[in-house]
Amino acid sequence: MRSALTLAAAGAVIAPGLLLAAPAAMAAPTTTSVSLACSTLGNAFTWPATVTASAIGNGTQSQLTLQFSDLPGVSPAPLNDLEMVGSVKVAVAGTALTLTGAKKVTAPSRDPIPVPAVSAIFDSTETSLDVDLTGAVFTVSGIATTCTVSPAAAVGPVTVEPGTIVTPSPSPSPSPSPSASASPTAKPTKESGNKAGTPAKGKSSFDCVLQELGSPFTYAPTVSLSGSRAKAGDSKVTLRLSFSPIVSASTGKGLAPLPIENGTMKVTASAKVGTKTVDFAGSSSVNVAAYAKVPVPTLVATIDSDEETLPVEITGFDFDFGAMSGMKIFSECDGGGTLSKMTVGIGDSGDTDDGVSDDSTTSSSLPKTGAGAPLVMFGLWSSALVLLAAALLLWLPKRRMREH
Repeated sequence: MRSALTLAAAGAVIAPGLLLAAPAAMAAPTTTSVSLACSTLGNAFTWPATVTASAIGNGTQSQLTLQFSDLPGVSPAPLNDLEMVGSVKVAVAGTALTLTGAKKVTAPSRDPIPVPAVSAIFDSTETSLDVDLTGAVFTVSGIATTCTVSPAAAVGPVTVEPGTIVTPSPSPSPSPSPSASASPTAKPTKESGNKAGTPAKGKSSFDCVLQELGSPFTYAPTVSLSGSRAKAGDSKVTLRLSFSPIVSASTGKGLAPLPIENGTMKVTASAKVGTKTVDFAGSSSVNVAAYAKVPVPTLVATIDSDEETLPVEITGFDFDFGAMSGMKIFSECDGGGTLSKMTVGIGDSGDTDDGVSDDSTTSSSLPKTGAGAPLVMFGLWSSALVLLAAALLLWLPKRRMREH
């Protein structure tokens, strides 16, 4: 009995010393220099990033966190307190894992852009993690910067420190402030600032042929075009063009008889905005199930205009999956449609949700446009077998399938 009491007393003396010493013994985060290959619709550039990796564990699970250094200044327009969502692919001891995170970012045009930390929680009893980085996508306002690392770059081993794992919660949406008065608001002018714009909206219709298969289909999307100038008095207007997902106009369903895995789809469109003809371009990495709708990335362009309200007509739309197993998969579409008039906004108010795009199954791009507004994209190709099948059967209408 006396021995037990002696041991308990010794533990009471030793334990505080251990607790005080523990912080000094914690390993520093692992920092690695990584070169990521990125592109701006064919304009390739290298992102020499510094990646800081850390991990905590509770004996049954681990939480891995990566923080990248600033993205190079690829945005032609300023980012003013906009939410950026990060998705980073790694392999932990050979097992694929996706890390995610989000935060509000602010950066002048062409300046380096801060990116959010990303993390993931997974089952693990290891005290050290071998981590290899394979790719990263950072998305702002529905358009994404996407880069890859080939071969995969080691950012470990990462020491797992004891700690409490907390599941990140999504950022709460701000609640609208109640109106202080029922009196009508004066109509804003171009010089007033902080003015919400009104997107041009409407339907378009395109008669398309999928080449090199010669397969016809009709695409009748809902289209939205919004415009905003950075501050009151600016002549430069940034345009954002959104199309509803690609489906068959006759069935309302997608046309791909097989799943599409990381297929890189480049999209071009044209419009008449006021008296100006504008060319748009963008790209996305497409991942959809068989016969699922295919989201279209948001396309961006700029024009010079002092007008507050502009008429809009959509005049062209095409997509191109490029060469897939020796076959070029692209569309030839004719058609268009007139939208409602667009009211140009000022500042962030021009970046409103248009309710058209659906990016739930795709990683879209930060596109470069014909009007000189480049942002970034790329697609990760993963399965040669699936790509071969998709190249032969992609978007082939059901009636052609039945003929065989």
